[in-house]
Amino acid sequence: MPKNTTLYSVILTGDPKLGEDIDDVVERLAPLLKLEPEKARRLLSGKPRPVGKPVERPRAEKILRLLSTAGADCYIEQIDEALPRSLHRAPPREPPHPSTPLRPKSQPLGPLTAKLAPSAWSLEPVIFGAPPSRAEPETPETPAPFFPARDEDSGLSLAERPVDDGPSFKKPELIVCPKCGHEQPAGEECEACGIIFHKYQPVANREEASVLSSARAEASRGRRAAAADGDLELFIGPNGRTYLDKFENFRDARGEHFALTWHWPALFVPFFWALYRKLWLWSILTFISTALLPLISNVGWALTANYLYFRHARAGTKRVRGLFRGSGSGIEQQIARAGGTSAGAVWIAIIALVFLQYWIYTTVISPMFRMAGDITQAVLIRPQDAEPRLGPELARNPAVVRTLAALGVMEVGVRFWFATKGKGRQPDEVTWDEILSDLKMPQKDLADVWNTPIRYQGYPTAFALRSAGPDRLFGTGDDIERRREI
Repeated sequence: MPKNTTLYSVILTGDPKLGEDIDDVVERLAPLLKLEPEKARRLLSGKPRPVGKPVERPRAEKILRLLSTAGADCYIEQIDEALPRSLHRAPPREPPHPSTPLRPKSQPLGPLTAKLAPSAWSLEPVIFGAPPSRAEPETPETPAPFFPARDEDSGLSLAERPVDDGPSFKKPELIVCPKCGHEQPAGEECEACGIIFHKYQPVANREEASVLSSARAEASRGRRAAAADGDLELFIGPNGRTYLDKFENFRDARGEHFALTWHWPALFVPFFWALYRKLWLWSILTFISTALLPLISNVGWALTANYLYFRHARAGTKRVRGLFRGSGSGIEQQIARAGGTSAGAVWIAIIALVFLQYWIYTTVISPMFRMAGDITQAVLIRPQDAEPRLGPELARNPAVVRTLAALGVMEVGVRFWFATKGKGRQPDEVTWDEILSDLKMPQKDLADVWNTPIRYQGYPTAFALRSAGPDRLFGTGDDIERRREI
């Protein structure tokens, strides 16, 4: 260290700062100074004590900040380099009388005094205008030198003890290991624990910096979490606090994670709840799942709805913050507009569902019921329903009855074709092959019991399906026919 460098010492006043509890200060001060709590408490016994050795101004200010942060009352004192280190902490002497000026006086100096004090001062009354006194000069009192000794209470070099004037000698300077507290003469290595002092000090500094950095990071995380909750509450809108309480289940010290919660509206009306909360994609998925698996999917949505909405709200606030960065107070209006609820979407969905159900009933369900009635009537046809020209015996033939039932089923299919594909067309304008290509009926259903293909005959307002009968010849008296008006 250069000789002209001004040194400073950090002084503990022995009291905690105003408003601080002494127990809390001891708890923070002990790990900072690497002392036992009992020794740290002795530093707050009301007696001023310097901390460590004199250091340069930046280092002293750093130590002062750390001790102030811990709650200890302290200050910085400049060290006068004109005096030896051993006299810096000498106890104050009795001040002279104000009317007695100081005057240097020559005197013999002992060997130790000559080294410690280049000049001496004595107190002698002076009468201005009178000749100097011829009295025998008195030997001035030489301040006894002090050497730092270890304070048994605190474990620091805080007190001094006087030594007798004698032969010139210098007591070796003692240092305290910052890790284990061992006191030894100055050196580079601790005799007790073996640490290298100049390597350990940066480690200690890093530990102190790490503690402060952790505290600042924790405070920063708290501020960010509070700001994020404020954005989420703006985004949610109605029942914001209720949802924020549920969102706490998805956050902890590890970060964000999934957890099962319960949501009653999502159990009964998940589709309308998703629309109300502007979950457009999820509303489509809820509609499809509840239509296919009503009970199971409803329970699943009730267990996961809160987490899905948490992810949606968090992504929405981040997106708005990214798009409108630096827009000032207007960003809150943008967040509220991006989130919130939509009652209009729910009413639109209700009206659309009513029209959808009506269309399904008129175009699918009602024709299916009519078709089922026609099929039932065709299957349950009685022998007397056959044409009278077949004769009583032929009409009661089981093969004829089965053929009439098959013609009835084919008749229902042809009527369905005219109601859908051939709507507006006349039966005599349509061929049998055209009808069969659209109906895609199995080949076995296109023949009668005697394996004769069924023929189609179109008329202006009706059509007929005809079987060749038992003789397998068309145009004979045993032909079987079903005719239907369009």
